[in-house]
This record gives sequence, structure tokens and C-alpha cells, in this order.
Amino acid sequence: MKKTWLGLSLGLVAVMLAVLATGCATVTNTANPASPPSGTTTIAVGSGGSATLTANAKTGAASIVVMDQLQNPITSTNNLNIKNITIDIWSTTTTTQTAVVDTITYSGGSAAQAISYAMTLDRSGSMSSDSNASLESAAVAFINQSGATDQGAIFNFDSYVVMDQALTTDKDLLKVAATMESISGGSTALYDSIGFAILTVEAGANARKAVIAMTDGGENNSVTYNTTGEVVTLALAKSIPVYTVGLGLTAGGADENNLKGIATGSGGFYYYAPTATDIVALYSKVASALNSSWTVNFTSPVTFVTSTTYYVKITVTYDGGITNSVTFTVTV
Repeated sequence: MKKTWLGLSLGLVAVMLAVLATGCATVTNTANPASPPSGTTTIAVGSGGSATLTANAKTGAASIVVMDQLQNPITSTNNLNIKNITIDIWSTTTTTQTAVVDTITYSGGSAAQAISYAMTLDRSGSMSSDSNASLESAAVAFINQSGATDQGAIFNFDSYVVMDQALTTDKDLLKVAATMESISGGSTALYDSIGFAILTVEAGANARKAVIAMTDGGENNSVTYNTTGEVVTLALAKSIPVYTVGLGLTAGGADENNLKGIATGSGGFYYYAPTATDIVALYSKVASALNSSWTVNFTSPVTFVTSTTYYVKITVTYDGGITNSVTFTVTV
């Protein structure tokens, strides 16, 4: 029996349920595939089978998002404990075995560390005047709340994607770009806007990075990134979570599901039609999410063999029957 330590990055997700856990949606069913889909993260551990695996938005090793109904991070083992966690391990040559979860501890939550971020703002024809007003209010509120050393970039998009402001710490420049509506009225290249924003933030000077996408969710014109899966795969590869804000869309519809998929799949969270209070709090929630972490100590039932790839599936389940999981690879 080998001891393996795994760090789980925790953030926030907007839902109306009492407690929800969700994560990088690399696996959406209960079956364990021979190999996980593209976009999973590879972690190299020593041949002894014991390592500290730091899994947060900075390293991108894995990401699990946990929040309460008020969109606050779960920080107490009274609300999240080992009974909520299941860890399965398997390989192409071994059957699935369940690890014993020994301990779980929380750390972090500080919003003091600087962030490099990019906002993508939907200016397409499907956005109503009210939605555009909410979008700009949310963007300006986020910029105002940001720290002096935070870097921001602004992308406006309709049929095309335009970076109206490159990464800068100048809040005035960011607010001008967020309210200038340099393009409007076309189709919606949402996925491209997020993809280009991820690549821009990757070059940011700050260790903590994020993309915030504000839209009605109606993707129909991207060329470089054509699916939700492609966007999530890029976000995971670059270790940059995406936080999505839904404006003027139908709750429970396909467009909203796309936004949820991008957010939870990349380790971010999703807001539906935020209130004025939510908008003001958006920055602090994103900052807190980027720095919150849990550490799970578990005993692996598998003796790791050198030059073998193993698949680790972490599942978080609550009493309401809510089950979500993240799968990643461990290469010995």
C-alpha cells in the first residue's frame, strides 16, 4: 500500500442547491475508460509511488470546485469531509480500485496575491441593451475592485474578436476598453474570444491567472476553437480557469449549459444573471477561488509500476445526490 498526497484546488460555482461540488469535466459518466478524454492533466510522480501533487489554478494538475448556495467557498471540514470524497485508480492493465481517503484539510482563501486576467465582452446582435448595460457595469465593477498590481486585458467580440486593451495595471485604460463597444451587432465568436484571452493571460506577470467571459452564451461564429471541449482543453493545458457570466439567456437552456461546461470544466465558476451585489462581489470571489485549496491524504490500493500511466478519478458527492468528478493521469 502506497501513500499518495493530492492537492485539490477549490473555487466557486453558481447554483441554487444547498451544497455542490463540481470540477474539470474531463469525465461525465460513471464508467472508467481505458484512457481519459483529451484535456486531462499528466502528473509525474516518483517511482516509489509517493509524491506531493499540488493541484491548483497555478499548476493546473487538477481542479475541483466546491461552494455553498451563497457562492462562498467551502472552508470547513464540517461541510466537506472524507465521507464526501471517493478516489478511484486504474490503468489499462489493472481493474479499478478505490483508495482509502485518510484526511482532508483546508488552507488558503486569501485574496491578497496579484492576478493576471482577461475579460471577454459579448457585443453581438443577440445581446439586448439591458444585457449590454449589465455587462459594462459588471466589467467596471470588477476592474474597480481589482488590486493595484493586478493585470487586466479587455476583449470585445461579435463575429470577430478584438483585443481593445492588452495586459495592463492601468484601471482607467481597462475601463475605457470595457465601455467603448468597439464592435457590435454581428454573430458570436465566444469560444475564440475565450481561447485568445487564455493565450494572452498565459503571458501575464502574476502567478494567479483567470479569464472572465460575459455573454448571453449564443456561440455561432468561432473559427479557431469550435467546441466547448476545445476551450476547456486549452484552459487545462495552460492552467487558466474560466469564469463565465450569463446575461439575458434562458436558464437551463443549451447556451447556459455551454457556459457552465466551460466554467466547471476549466476549474472556474458560473454566474447566472448576476444582481448588482453579485457584480460588486465578483472580483473577491474570483480572487478567493484562485487561492483556496484542500489537501487530501489517501492510501492507494495500487502499487505503482515504473513506466506505467494510471488514471485517478476524484468524485465529490453530497447528500442531495449531486455527484461530479475530475479524472487525470499519473505517470510513474
